[in-house]
Amino acid sequence: MAAAGIWKDAYGRRFLLQPKRLSDLSHGEMPLAEAQTLISRITRQPILCGSAGHTTLLTEFTYVDGVFSRLQIRGGTVRDPWSGSENLRPLSDEELKTPAYLIALSIRPLP
Repeated sequence: MAAAGIWKDAYGRRFLLQPKRLSDLSHGEMPLAEAQTLISRITRQPILCGSAGHTTLLTEFTYVDGVFSRLQIRGGTVRDPWSGSENLRPLSDEELKTPAYLIALSIRPLP
């Protein structure tokens, strides 16, 4: 979250980085209202997913509507920068069971 603010790339172009903390995966469940925010954001911006000791980029997830007010997350796909793994891979069962942070990134060019 400390990365929020105005940055310059290697060519001097300025951009604004705005991270927003979303509800975590929390043992494979999420309140419906917070899940709707995640569903809306994942279609238009990167979602950082921190679990299993490092950060990946969440590109999609599958879910089942909960009986009452919670969405059950059944799986997900991430881009993993760690060189010892496949770049595009499913979230493991361990990653779904362990609470993990989700951060939406908004990146906008500045004049």
